Amino acid sequence: MLRIRKESLKPGMRLAKPIFTEEDQLLIHKGEVLKGPFIDRMKNYEVKEVYIDWHHKYPLEIMEGIIQDTRNQVKEQFKKSFHRLAEKENTEFKKIENLVEEILSEILDNKKLLIDLTEVRSTDNYTFEHSVNVCILAMILGKAIGYSKKNLRKIGLGALLHDIGKVGVDEEILKKSQRLTDGEYGEIKRHTTKGYELVKSLDLLCEDSRRIIRDHHEWVNGKGYPKGLRGKEIHPFARIVAICDQFDALSTDRVYRKAWSFSDVVEYLIAYQGEIFDSNFVQAFLQSFEIYLEGRLIELSSGKSAVVRKFNRSFPTRPMIQIIQKEAKGIIEREFLDLTKIHNEKIIKVYH
Repeated sequence: MLRIRKESLKPGMRLAKPIFTEEDQLLIHKGEVLKGPFIDRMKNYEVKEVYIDWHHKYPLEIMEGIIQDTRNQVKEQFKKSFHRLAEKENTEFKKIENLVEEILSEILDNKKLLIDLTEVRSTDNYTFEHSVNVCILAMILGKAIGYSKKNLRKIGLGALLHDIGKVGVDEEILKKSQRLTDGEYGEIKRHTTKGYELVKSLDLLCEDSRRIIRDHHEWVNGKGYPKGLRGKEIHPFARIVAICDQFDALSTDRVYRKAWSFSDVVEYLIAYQGEIFDSNFVQAFLQSFEIYLEGRLIELSSGKSAVVRKFNRSFPTRPMIQIIQKEAKGIIEREFLDLTKIHNEKIIKVYH
């Protein structure tokens, strides 16, 4: 059973609880499958949230709507708890644990592990959006690798709080659009140890989760920070979060640069596996997510529009596509292209 706001309801969702008006008049029975006209009628009633049956077998587009709604709710609560926790109000920690539990329950109940990354990514408010995105990505990747529910919870908590140390960094440095000085970059780098010491001082998280906060910028070749750990000296949970942190950060607009395309980010992960990132975990990441969902409208570097026709798991940034063209009589489907064979063309934008 999952609570969801009425704005996120879609035809085909099945109710886990009956819906009543404020006057206790029954609107719809438990177990009913929602239809479009009834969802429209709900706008006339003061019903803000309903409970739906998560175990019902939903099409992917409905499942994505549920995940999006939960992510938005988690982000809103996380904003409230983040600074209070940073101010050493450890009473907020239970709320953060509950947020991770909400996300985890969806991931574990989701029998279709492959998730469209365009539905996970969003760019509304970087600090909080990024933390929630990394939490979701890391737990999905952890599930793909085969970790238990107990360990996925540890991964989720560490991932959600991986940047907690940034509350001690001057906001002007975090938002600076010019190149950082060596001193400013050193201050940014200290967020890992500051965050680790903060949660340790509050006696929060187990050491496995704390290591995520401290070590998610370590590189497997030993050239990362703060300790210059190498390979398996880096906790596997931190190696998981390092991948998810970089994926989300690079695919987001920042004050000092524009977002990279998914193609460029994925090719970066592939290029630096074995140097920055754990090679096995990068491969698991690529197997766990649909980089380009079939049927998705895309824009190519040549300016042409196309539709993804077949995702290529061996070459995730190079799917089979079909060129489309707008004409007076409508959309005209043109030739099919296999991007693995066309090296001067790449995907630069995905439309939702």
